[in-house]
Amino acid sequence: MTERNGMPVSAWARRYIETFGLALVPIEPGEKGPKGKGWNQPGGYITDAQAAEAFWQDNPSHNLGVVLGPSRVCSLDVDDVEWTRFVLREQLGMDLDALAEAHPTVVGNPARFRVLFRVPDGIDLNRHSLSWPNQSDPDGSIWKGLMAQAKAAKDAGDLEREAVMRAAADPFKKFTVLELRAGLVQDVMPPSIHPGTGKPYTWRNPPKPEGLPDLPSDLLAIWQGWDEFKRGAEAVCPWVSSAASMAKPAVTEPHRPAPRSGRELPKVIEEFNRSHDIESLITAHGYTRHGAKWLCPHSSSGLPGITITDGKLYSHHSSDPLANGHQNDAFDVFCVLEHGGDVQAATRAAARILGLNAPVRVPAQPPVGELPRAPSDDSEPGAGRSSGNGARGG
Repeated sequence: MTERNGMPVSAWARRYIETFGLALVPIEPGEKGPKGKGWNQPGGYITDAQAAEAFWQDNPSHNLGVVLGPSRVCSLDVDDVEWTRFVLREQLGMDLDALAEAHPTVVGNPARFRVLFRVPDGIDLNRHSLSWPNQSDPDGSIWKGLMAQAKAAKDAGDLEREAVMRAAADPFKKFTVLELRAGLVQDVMPPSIHPGTGKPYTWRNPPKPEGLPDLPSDLLAIWQGWDEFKRGAEAVCPWVSSAASMAKPAVTEPHRPAPRSGRELPKVIEEFNRSHDIESLITAHGYTRHGAKWLCPHSSSGLPGITITDGKLYSHHSSDPLANGHQNDAFDVFCVLEHGGDVQAATRAAARILGLNAPVRVPAQPPVGELPRAPSDDSEPGAGRSSGNGARGG
């Protein structure tokens, strides 16, 4: 009888069902996934412990997988450890290594790992994937160009050139950073043999007998707010950000018009920005920091969508009053959050805070042609004049 990691595969299969309630699917030797259709539907996977044990006793070389949906299991599949670590830290302030140490973790390829969780009751999750462009092709133009040539060769019936172009494009294709796996997909389980390494999958951190732990709330927030998380995770890709900044011309912010209440008011704004920091202002209004980003207190997704760069705040939260499509300085934040966007009121308040007195602007001298005409000698008595007691003549 074939043993892997000190125990027959059939015994592993029985334990997975009896202890953890998993739905198992057979995988042919040398493969990472089942073949054919219907394996993720009732009748296509095995939920009876005795039947599972019998199958793998008869087929000890087969790998085994868990169908996530019917097992109420989900996983964080870390395809690129370095950049998953970076994304989770930047987006959520989450420590990937601490997460893996505290939860059941499977290793197949030594350069990657997968963390497993139980899906909370009453929640259904699906699969999501985060990919980044190749560092050698930040905008994807090289890959697209080579694949266009491959397609042209295929259309022309030149299969040899098609193969050459596809091989040339391969080093420039996107790569997967991480996957959130759930629903009608399967994960290969220990002690299956990894087709790339020829060695068994192993538990770096095995699950406890009482079952898999629930999915942490931070990861649940990613799943449920995937679109927002994905936008942020794609935006922090270092080489994409660098390429975008090089490609786009510098944008000069429009000059802020001086409020009408005083000639010195722009200096009030400049001084306010010098003496106040955005972090303190938004913290006072319930905004919270998560790694390199901030979370609006009105956010429904729970995903941080605010960045502060070079003293300017930009918000992606649709529910945030600061999400005005502009980069906001400290005075802008003060104006919006403290004074509802009233620039004059905010400027007067800022002047008081700074101990500055903004002088009232003297009205401009009207043009000569608009000066009131002096009364003539033939004017009617009393016209345009006032009586000595200040009362107008009747």
